[in-house]
Amino acid sequence: MPSHRTATFLATLFVAFPLSVCRSEDQTKPDDFLVSALKREIIGPRKTLNETIDYVETRIPKMPDVKNVNAWEQHAAKTRAAVFDQ
Repeated sequence: MPSHRTATFLATLFVAFPLSVCRSEDQTKPDDFLVSALKREIIGPRKTLNETIDYVETRIPKMPDVKNVNAWEQHAAKTRAAVFDQ
């Protein structure tokens, strides 16, 4: 596994080198590339939220439709027993 310094160097290299190549090609408007790159959308505004919801929904058991306290206590007792058995 690379050290922290190596990882930092590689990250800087991968960001700085492409920017320096693009800047050297167009010296008339050096900031246009950066501005256009920052304006470009990488992921949608709700992509992270939707991915989190998809991930969590598969891992959290559905809440039963209980009508009274007794039904809830029965469900809670079964759930506790199932968890402790695992």
